[in-house]
Amino acid sequence: MVLSMAINILSHIISFLNGFTGWLKDLSPLEFFTIFWPLLIFDLVRSVGKCLILLIQALYRRFKPKREYINFSPKVTLIIPAHNEEKVITRSIEAALETDYENKEIIVVDDGSNDRTFELAYPYAKMGLIKLLRRDVASGSKAGALNFGLKFATGDIIITVDADTLIERNAIKEIIKSLSDPNVRAVSGNVRVLRGEHGLNNLLVKLQAYEYLVSLELGRRFNALINTLLIISGAFGAFWKEHVLSLGEYDTDTITEDFDITIKVRKLGKRLAFA
Repeated sequence: MVLSMAINILSHIISFLNGFTGWLKDLSPLEFFTIFWPLLIFDLVRSVGKCLILLIQALYRRFKPKREYINFSPKVTLIIPAHNEEKVITRSIEAALETDYENKEIIVVDDGSNDRTFELAYPYAKMGLIKLLRRDVASGSKAGALNFGLKFATGDIIITVDADTLIERNAIKEIIKSLSDPNVRAVSGNVRVLRGEHGLNNLLVKLQAYEYLVSLELGRRFNALINTLLIISGAFGAFWKEHVLSLGEYDTDTITEDFDITIKVRKLGKRLAFA
């Protein structure tokens, strides 16, 4: 029992620790000092406090009765909007196809690209692996591309995925676990900075990686816990399709469509989760 509880607790923080240690060991001594002297003063107490609260929540979840979601497998539509994404679109499609959730469809929206985005995605559509939509004229916003994809979506759940986002194999199942709770309206997926072909080799990218770890791994997870989550990540977020349609789809008059749709969903009541 003690061993099982310890494993359960560690599972809630190991993702953050793995990412943090990988980022930390890549820093030079000068970069470490540049980053951490203000961090120790301002950020440490806040981050440690959130970690402690998340540990307490892990203990609570250990003894809380488990929800049954074994037979909960609604159809999922992944929408990948893409504008001039020839460098990443193939990897994004491959990652989506390799997820271990079977009841899904993948829609790639080529939003007026003038590079090889459509050409690279076309073979997957020809094999029937994805739906490939093309807009000859770019909508001018990611929201417009998402709304176009919605018209062809047949899933009960809509998952938005940026073209430069690679989702992990079990990512959709983790999202579905959260949405199996009838009190959850939408789910924000965890997003990390992808290590490049030559590693994280400049300070700016390393700072971005740390910012994602703190703001997402700790920040949004903590906000979801206390029901104050204000944004479902546009890079990887899930909504019930009926809610998105009832709210008038994505607003094309803003560049922060993920924040806008999140605020609308919050007005419906219930919770937003982080997975």
